[in-house]
Amino acid sequence: MEKLIQNIYSLTPLQEGILYELKMENSKKNLYISQMQIKVTGELEANTLLRAWNEVVNRHEALRMKVISENVENSVQVVFNTIDYQPAIIDITNFNEKDQLKEIQRISFESRQMEVNNSKLMKFQIVKLKESEFIIIWTHHHIILDGWSTSIVIKEFFDIYNKMISKNSKGTISRSKQYGDFIRFINKMKKEDLNDFWENKVKHIDQPTITFPVNTQIEEKQRENNIFWEIDKKQSKILRDFAAENHVTVNVLLQLIWSIVLKKISHQDQIIFGIVSSGRSSDLPKVEEIVGLLINTLPMIIEVKNTDSIVKVLKQSQKTLNDILYFSQVSLADIKRYTKLKKENPLFESLFVYENYPEAKSENSAIQWEIKDGTELHSFPLSLQAQDNKETIKCKLFFNPSCLENTFSEKIKEAFMQITKQITKAQHINEISIKVDFPMVKNIINTKDEESFDASKSKVNIDENLRRLWEEFFKGSEIHQDSDFFQLGGHSIMAMKFISKINKSLNTNLKLKDLFENPTLHLLNLKVYPEKVHEYELGQNVISTVEYAFKEILSISSVNKNADFFVVGWPFSSSYEIIDKT
Repeated sequence: MEKLIQNIYSLTPLQEGILYELKMENSKKNLYISQMQIKVTGELEANTLLRAWNEVVNRHEALRMKVISENVENSVQVVFNTIDYQPAIIDITNFNEKDQLKEIQRISFESRQMEVNNSKLMKFQIVKLKESEFIIIWTHHHIILDGWSTSIVIKEFFDIYNKMISKNSKGTISRSKQYGDFIRFINKMKKEDLNDFWENKVKHIDQPTITFPVNTQIEEKQRENNIFWEIDKKQSKILRDFAAENHVTVNVLLQLIWSIVLKKISHQDQIIFGIVSSGRSSDLPKVEEIVGLLINTLPMIIEVKNTDSIVKVLKQSQKTLNDILYFSQVSLADIKRYTKLKKENPLFESLFVYENYPEAKSENSAIQWEIKDGTELHSFPLSLQAQDNKETIKCKLFFNPSCLENTFSEKIKEAFMQITKQITKAQHINEISIKVDFPMVKNIINTKDEESFDASKSKVNIDENLRRLWEEFFKGSEIHQDSDFFQLGGHSIMAMKFISKINKSLNTNLKLKDLFENPTLHLLNLKVYPEKVHEYELGQNVISTVEYAFKEILSISSVNKNADFFVVGWPFSSSYEIIDKT
C-alpha cells in the first residue's frame, strides 16, 4: 500500500503567529485568505491547463500541505504525496455580462470560505466567459504561501502549459528546492542568539506607537478597504538615486517616509511598525526557488527626532534592518515577551510591506494572460504595501474602516506624498513640512480597572485535574489560585498548546481568548466550571444577609465570620424580647 504522507514539519514562526491570530480572531471571516483572478485570452485548451496545474502541485510540497492544529500537543504541517483539489471548469458563456459578473463574485466568495485545521488550503477554478476569454480564480491560505512563491507558481504554471501544448519535451523545468529544505535550515539556527538579540532590542518598549479603537457598528463586509497611488517615474528615480548615494536601500528610504507619517499622527519619536522579511537567506542555496511561506512579520524600530539628520537616521535604520533580517526567524509572541507591554496590548498595529520580488508576466506564450485582481484580508488596522517595479513605485494602503475613516486614510496618502517630494532635499527631519492636519488619535492601551466583584479573590476549590495541567506546563513553579499564566512565562504559542491540552483532557471547548481574559488558575477554573461562580455568589448573598441580621439584632458594628450568635449576643439587649408562642 502506497503511503499517503510524505513529510511532517513543525510550523515556522509566522505560521504559528497566523494560527494564533485565527484562533483569537475567530469572529473575522476570510482572515489570511489570498485570492487571485487571472484573465486569459486566446485559444485556451482548458483540460491541458488543468493538467499543467496538477503538475505544478506535484512539483512543490508546500502545495500539498495540510495544517493539523487541533487535538494535538504541537501543531504541525503534513505533506501528502497527492492532494486532489478537484479543480473545475465552469462554463458561463450563455450568461449575459451582468450575470457573468455576479457568477464570478459568487464563485469568488464561496472559494474564500476556507478552514485551516486539517483542510485543503487551495482552490482552483477556470471560468469560461467566451470561446477565447477565461478567468482563472486561484484561492489559497496565506499559511502555506507568500507573495514571492505565488509569482513562482504562476510563472511555472504557464511555462508548463506552453510546453504541454507545443509537445516540447526539451528544456524541461528542473526540480526546485523544497519547502522542507527551508524548515530544516531555520531549525538549525541557534535560539540563544535569536533570543539575546531581540531581548536587547525591545526590552525598553512599554507601549505601542499607536493603536486604533474599533467601531463594532461597522458591518463585517465593510471591514476591508484600500487606496492606491503611484510615485511617478521621475520621482521614483530621484528616490532610487538618493538611496544609492547614501548606501541604503529604497526599502529603508520608504520605511523612513512611513515613519515620519506615523510620527505626525502619534506625536512620538520612537516609531514601531511591522515589516515583512523575505526569509530567503543567501546562506541557503537556491532559496529563491522555494515555494512556501518563508516570510516573517517583525517589528521595525526607528527613532525619529525633529533635529536628527535624515542621512543619519537612514544609515541607522539600514543597520537596524540588516540586524533584524539576520535574526528574522522568531515569532512575534517570543519577541513580545521581552517587552514591558501588557499581554493584551499589541506590539504594533501598522504594517509596511516592500515588494521587489520577480513579477510573473505573460511572455512568449500561446495565450495572453494578466493578473486582474488580488485580495487578502489580514488583522492589522493599517498597512502600506509599496511595490517597486523598477520604473514607478506603486503604493496600496489597506485600512480597516471599523478603525479608520476613509478621510483619515486619504490624509495618510497626502502626507506620504508630501514627504516623498521633500525627503531628498531636506537636511533634517524638522525641515520637512507636512501640511496635513490629522485628528487626535489616542494611544489607547489597556488600563481597565478590576471589577467590583473580583472572582479571583473568592475562595473556591480548584479542580485538581486543571491544577495538574498547570503544574505540567510550569514544572518547578509554585502553583496557587492566583498564579497568572503569562507571569509564569507563558506566551501565545504555549497558550495554544495549553488550551488544546485542556480541551482534550477535560472534554471542554475553551477558546484561546478565554485564557487571555481569564489568565489566572482561579479565573480559568471558573470559566471551565461556571457553576462555581453561582455557588460563590449565592454564598456571598447568604453571608451578607446573616451578617446584616447579626448587626441589626445584636446592635454591633462588625462581626467575625466565625462568630456564635449566642456567645456574641448573650444576654440579649433589653430592647428585644424572647416571645414563646408554644
